[in-house]
Amino acid sequence: MTRPPFVLDRVMGLGWMRRPWLRRAVLAALLLLLGLLALFPRHYLAVVKLAPPESSAQGLSAVLGGLGGTYSSLLTSQPAEIDLAVARSYDVMRDVARQLGAVNGDTPPDEAAQAVRRLDRDLDVRALRGGMLQIEMRDTDPRRAMSAVDAFATSLRRRLSTLSRQQITFKRGILNQRLAEASEGIQRAQQELTDFRRTNRLPAPQEQLSQSVLTLNTLEGTVQAKRAALATERRFSGPENYAVKRLEAEIAVAQRQLDVERSRQENAATGSTASLVEINTRYADLLRNLTFAQSLYQSYIRYLEGSAVEELTAQYNLEKLESTHLDPYRQYNLIPLGLFILVLGFAIAAELYIVAPPAGALVTSVTESDPRRI
Repeated sequence: MTRPPFVLDRVMGLGWMRRPWLRRAVLAALLLLLGLLALFPRHYLAVVKLAPPESSAQGLSAVLGGLGGTYSSLLTSQPAEIDLAVARSYDVMRDVARQLGAVNGDTPPDEAAQAVRRLDRDLDVRALRGGMLQIEMRDTDPRRAMSAVDAFATSLRRRLSTLSRQQITFKRGILNQRLAEASEGIQRAQQELTDFRRTNRLPAPQEQLSQSVLTLNTLEGTVQAKRAALATERRFSGPENYAVKRLEAEIAVAQRQLDVERSRQENAATGSTASLVEINTRYADLLRNLTFAQSLYQSYIRYLEGSAVEELTAQYNLEKLESTHLDPYRQYNLIPLGLFILVLGFAIAAELYIVAPPAGALVTSVTESDPRRI
């Protein structure tokens, strides 16, 4: 069974490929040309690394965390995907092109788009471990590459700061609205508590109500205790006994005191003991509403102060880990380098094909018919 011919069989069957010195000279010249194209023109790689927000805010976060509240939570980082999306946005690329002088305010939109496409082709942004960003640019001019990378880092940080300030402005508007509502709630709760004090004639409700309840409970407890003692004493003594007479007198005195206290409470518009409990409950509800409104107001105040801190730290979104520099390693032109590797592999395969041709190879017949041509 005859082996089907391979592509290498057909190539080796060409006339100039049958001549060893011509074949080697052509492949060597091609390898030399591709090698030169892989090295020249020389390309330079400008690199800069940007740190995530945590790296630049650890000290400030520790200080704010020691102050209490929720200030330290304002310095939490955002995902690296958001930074990448902003870095690859059209606004950032156009701003970089403007800094490099490729576009200006009078540049037509189509030319600006072309400049952005060229810049996007040369610039590359990658996310590294730990949320860091690495900005790279390959160019034959090292100064232009470093300038473009610097401009890109500056534009990216400026754009992130702008977006942060827009979010802070929106958040501050909501906080101001909620703060106004909380202030109205405080005023309403204070007015209700003032009306309660005026209606019930209680300048200091908590102390007065507590004292009234304590006095009534004490007198009622005294009367009940003495009545129990009187009942016990009557079991063992007659009605004319001195102890019985003394307890009856003490009960009468305590009962009069209790009646006087209840009368005083009724004259003070506090009513009976049951009414006093209801008033005390109403006062507790009003006091709880006022305390809640004040706590809510203080919370919004702290959040509003925190938004001011967040606005101050908005510009510290990314920090340079190192200055912009050129990669010290040699940069190769990838397309000529790839072709060089392919041609080199083909040259090695061609020599092996000649030294040990496979069974049924076309070059075998050529070799047998004309050995001098190998």
